[in-house]
Amino acid sequence: MQAKLDQSNKELSELRAEYNNIQKSFEVERTAWINDKKTLEDTIVDMSSSEKHSENDRSSREQELRHLEDRAKVCDFHFLLQCVS
Repeated sequence: MQAKLDQSNKELSELRAEYNNIQKSFEVERTAWINDKKTLEDTIVDMSSSEKHSENDRSSREQELRHLEDRAKVCDFHFLLQCVS
């Protein structure tokens, strides 16, 4: 009976050690997952910001292009007026 109890205690100790190792492994993986999630969230925010900046830049370039086109039309008009005079 004592031998069986000793064997059960030994198995219990081994199972506890295995459980502790699994728990440590779980915590390491959990921490890595949380870090990866945070990195992905930050990347999404950065991409969203970049998209907004790109849209603003594109809008500014289009506005500048329209402004330059208007200036070119005015210059053409003045040139024609000078040619006519």
